[in-house]
Amino acid sequence: MRAPTLALGLCLLACALHAAHAQQDRVMVFNPANGNYMAPPVTSATLSADGSRAIVAYSDGTVRSWYTLSGQLDASWRVPQTYGQALVASTDGFRVYVGGVKTNATANYGYVMGHDLLTCRNRNGNICNSIYQCDMRNCTANTRTQALLYNTSTAPVPDGSINSLAISIDSKVVLSLATDKMLRLWNATAVARNQIAAFAVGNRSNLNEPPAVAARFTAFGAIYVVYMNGLVRLLDPTTGNTAYSFILPSTTVYAMTLIKTSNLAFACADGTVKVANITGQVVHTLSGHSASVTAVAASNDGSVLASGDENGEIMLWNVSTGKRITTLRPGHFGAISSLVFNFDGSRLLSGSSDGVSSLWNTKQ
Repeated sequence: MRAPTLALGLCLLACALHAAHAQQDRVMVFNPANGNYMAPPVTSATLSADGSRAIVAYSDGTVRSWYTLSGQLDASWRVPQTYGQALVASTDGFRVYVGGVKTNATANYGYVMGHDLLTCRNRNGNICNSIYQCDMRNCTANTRTQALLYNTSTAPVPDGSINSLAISIDSKVVLSLATDKMLRLWNATAVARNQIAAFAVGNRSNLNEPPAVAARFTAFGAIYVVYMNGLVRLLDPTTGNTAYSFILPSTTVYAMTLIKTSNLAFACADGTVKVANITGQVVHTLSGHSASVTAVAASNDGSVLASGDENGEIMLWNVSTGKRITTLRPGHFGAISSLVFNFDGSRLLSGSSDGVSSLWNTKQ
């Protein structure tokens, strides 16, 4: 009977080691519910430039900033009657932009709002009413200041809610993509906080047209726009004209990310992630998810890709080989709404419809 006993012992040891490894994948959980109630779904999540804060938007319009090292709540804020849908942090580390939809008595309209990640004091030592009145060298932590409010649509079709935000490398321009089929560029500098340009990215009178689901700046300032039917366009940021386009065959796309300057990755409804070069040639089809892929992100060095599906599963992929590196466990209990790597690719932040955001160790 000793052989079965030994086998059982080895099995229990293996299970324990597997469980320990699984727990090591997830290094921090940001959950506002704390077991007392079910938190509202996470609609978007991002990291500050230095990785010290996880900023999370929820479907009730609340935005929370969490310290990534301690898991403690840093700050929270909310705009009444607002549904936040997209987040992007500035590359200078000073602010975060929230995009969503705000409802009044007559219509819904989109907005892009900037929030200070620091408390700013002007040169007289007074707390600023706006980050654009501040000398950013005199900032200290703990309070948030609302920086701006952009009303993106007065006659939305069918509404003007923001479904995608991006920021230029120099943090001077914020891009918003709205469900009114308009792409807008905003000047995010202290001197002039105004709309730079606005381009229609679809036929606004055709409600049956496949919508644009994501837009991203390239390293050179051009703009990629991807549509749900797999159409990809590269736009000139000054004119909005299409420099070139391609379409992924037989593909429904939910999300897109850039992989450095050479490739793009697409989260697809068929459970795959398609990696294509800038001419549209698919170089890898990453298979392994058992449900539609809803989010995708690439590390800054372009070596690792993360994908999340509607069942809450997250996978890491080797971009060069197209091989799966690992599946992060334990997974979420709801669809993955957001994925973002920190600056060196050692951590991944995820947001889910289960109301939880998690920080993962990606260096196995």
